[in-house]
Amino acid sequence: MAETWLTINDDSVREALADGEYDAFSALALTAGASVVPGCIRRTVNRVRGAVAASGKYALGPEGTVPPELESATIHLLRRELATRLPQSGIDFDDLRKDGLRDAENQLQEVREGHAGISPPETLSPSSPASDAGAWGSENQIIFGDGPP
Repeated sequence: MAETWLTINDDSVREALADGEYDAFSALALTAGASVVPGCIRRTVNRVRGAVAASGKYALGPEGTVPPELESATIHLLRRELATRLPQSGIDFDDLRKDGLRDAENQLQEVREGHAGISPPETLSPSSPASDAGAWGSENQIIFGDGPP
């Protein structure tokens, strides 16, 4: 069943960080002269979409979206991306967050291997292969010639 894929945005950043962390991060990002949030979101979403595409099994949704099954993994990865861009913001990685990050990495590995249930998107990306359709842009079969010349 096709589902709407999700857009990760500033609300996702609020979800990824505790209130105090979000405030500190926002203040430091403004002090730096420009928000680093759009770049962090772009890199994280591209990483998740890359895992989906690498499987060769799942179709991609519209640019900038992730499958609903990978929303939590995306949030965990986004938190790490934010922390690496402004480490002085005090984003903490306690054991619970480390476990979440480890789970996210494991889930992306399952996706790359084609062992995860990913809903097909309602709208396909123009560069997406058909679900379960072999290599990108290829036929679902290999035709061998009559042998060596």
